[in-house]
Amino acid sequence: MGYLEAWAMNPARDLGPRLFAYFAGWGSSALPSPDNYWRIPVAAPLIGGVIGGGAYQLLIHPFLPAHVRALQAEPMARFASKARHLIRCQAKLNPGLCSG
Repeated sequence: MGYLEAWAMNPARDLGPRLFAYFAGWGSSALPSPDNYWRIPVAAPLIGGVIGGGAYQLLIHPFLPAHVRALQAEPMARFASKARHLIRCQAKLNPGLCSG
């Protein structure tokens, strides 16, 4: 670890200063840096964001109250639509609707 190893886990806080230091003359101390450390602060937030988004979609979103209510309302809406169709057919108000 050295002068540029501040564990800034944000590409904007780590990559920009590294590029500046590289072009300011620090050379390989800034990029690629010892042991190619610069890849961690750039790749870790991107990979973590994808994993976190996937975990949210699989583990939290299906159990949110609005989502659960929407899922429960969907079969009821289909049932109500079929019931209205059957009532129209039985009453023979519109014989054209009873074909399906």
